[in-house]
Amino acid sequence: MNYHRLVLLAAIAVEVTGTSALKLAADMPVAGYIASMGLLSLSLFLLSVALRAIPMVAAYALWEGLGIVGLAAIGYFVFGEALGPLRVLGLSAILVGIWLLLRGTNARAA
Repeated sequence: MNYHRLVLLAAIAVEVTGTSALKLAADMPVAGYIASMGLLSLSLFLLSVALRAIPMVAAYALWEGLGIVGLAAIGYFVFGEALGPLRVLGLSAILVGIWLLLRGTNARAA
């Protein structure tokens, strides 16, 4: 795996962590918002680094799509949020959409 892909994975992980920190803002408003702003800013910076070598549509699809899937998993396992059949279907559709975008991006780049 090359450097820019690792940076993109880091951007996704930081984005999921930063968005999850917004949940903390209900109990600790100042710390939660500061943590979220810092982490989301770092995520955008890392995404911009990844965009130097990864096509924009591929990088953004992975960043946003895997972020949504990751947040759904954290919501379910950490915060006890419901994850019913329609949500699972929606998350599956996101993953299929990412796969299709990546296939189309790779086909065009070749």
